[in-house]
Amino acid sequence: MNSEPTDPVFGTLGPDGHGHWSTTLVHRDRELRADLNIDGELDIDRVKQLTSKLADLPALEQAARDAMVADFARPRNSAVALYRRHHQDQLAAIESATNIKVSGEDTTFLSICELRSVALYPDYPSHCMIMDFKLREATTDYLLVVSFNSKGEVAGIDMES
Repeated sequence: MNSEPTDPVFGTLGPDGHGHWSTTLVHRDRELRADLNIDGELDIDRVKQLTSKLADLPALEQAARDAMVADFARPRNSAVALYRRHHQDQLAAIESATNIKVSGEDTTFLSICELRSVALYPDYPSHCMIMDFKLREATTDYLLVVSFNSKGEVAGIDMES
């Protein structure tokens, strides 16, 4: 009898998932959505390699935040600077709601960007883990998206809706 593959994070990866499974992770006293997306055939060893990285989610989040700070310092083509400019009109309301001054021209506003979700794409080693960040208290559909490669290195930062 063939048993269905299981993963410590996503549980049983039965055929009813149709290439997509979701779960909830507890991180820093908050619940985050985690998604697993597979376009091809399920390779449970590759999935487990990737989900094992979630055991150190605080370190991954810190790496993403460090990369966002470095991106913000770039003189041109900074996704973080674009995200900040896009939300400029909301910063005063966010300051009022959070009691954190974020309207200066520094990276303080990143401190009120919350990690909202993690998505895993084991079929794409160059961008196999995606972390979505969003400004707290912001009324927006836009996210700062940090992608990691299979080595756990930041591969890119984008603003997406």
